[in-house]
Amino acid sequence: MNIKFSPVPVEDRERGRNGNCYNPGSPLTEAMKKQFMEEIKPICIEMERKYGVPAAFLGGQAVNESGFGLTRTGYFANNFCGLKFVGAWGRKPPQIMNGQDFGVETYQLIGQPDEAWDGSVRIIENLGEDRLIFDESSRYDNRYFKFKSKPEFFDFLCRITYLNGSEGRLYPKDLRYIFDEYRQNIQRGMSIRESCSLVACQLGKSGYCHTEEGNGTPPQRRCNYYSRVITEAMDEWNTYEWTKIALTQN
Repeated sequence: MNIKFSPVPVEDRERGRNGNCYNPGSPLTEAMKKQFMEEIKPICIEMERKYGVPAAFLGGQAVNESGFGLTRTGYFANNFCGLKFVGAWGRKPPQIMNGQDFGVETYQLIGQPDEAWDGSVRIIENLGEDRLIFDESSRYDNRYFKFKSKPEFFDFLCRITYLNGSEGRLYPKDLRYIFDEYRQNIQRGMSIRESCSLVACQLGKSGYCHTEEGNGTPPQRRCNYYSRVITEAMDEWNTYEWTKIALTQN
């Protein structure tokens, strides 16, 4: 099936918008949604069994952040949570541009709005609001890890991003406490839904996610936002059953 994406300005000067770079492609049928969920279900269950990162949460997160795998980063890079290369392993811009020198394959999200916030992203042409054409050759802020497969992505997400602490340098904060707390909550008898919603809240509070309000969103509003959108996805697809299976296997 030929997937089409809403254009960014460099692709279409009239209809293109920078914000379109985040939109899932189309068509996205119910059958395609179900197929995506069926493909990631055993992977997410294995991640909880292996690493203790809740399968229910991972499923909801992948739905919310990748549009069932049809965002550009999901479709072209098997990157279902927008994991950026910049800052990985302690390297900071402008020290790095892409992953070639470090044996890592990356994907550049052309047309992405400026997420460097440091004046380094050069505008070639301003066509209007949300209609900027950038010098993509000099950008570091829109480079994303590219994975060979769904299992490789989820393993990296759990093992490196979530559980490797500050040593991993992919994310500047140690997130292990969130998943330690999740496992403790499950052992205390907290429901899977509540414990997974709390994982989303804590990740949001840490600054992990983007929100509609932008980069300066207060921590509690980040918590509320991320918990809401991830829980909605978990509810819709009842991914709580995935965690039940993982916990039974353990």
